[in-house]
Amino acid sequence: MRLITLFLLLSTCIAAAAQSTCDELVPQIMDASGINKALATSPEMMRQVTEAQLNKEGSMPLDAKRAFESVMLNGFDVERMTRNVQSRLMASCDKAAYSAALQQMQ
Repeated sequence: MRLITLFLLLSTCIAAAAQSTCDELVPQIMDASGINKALATSPEMMRQVTEAQLNKEGSMPLDAKRAFESVMLNGFDVERMTRNVQSRLMASCDKAAYSAALQQMQ
């Protein structure tokens, strides 16, 4: 039993050491943490929220509703948001901390 535990611990440490660059860690962290999924689904979430709010009677004039809806539905660029999050994570990358965080998420 101890041998198996030691083997698992050693293999985990080797895997963490192999993922030592921020270029490798950041995309894995974004995926494991759910950031990529949240960003990908944000336009649909915004559509649902906007639709629910704009369907309320007397919430605002029709032309204002349409303009607001257009901004809400077309104003979120998933690719741009993903690049921004990724660049922010890269700018503050601490390889040891990111490796530890990734291990916890996995």
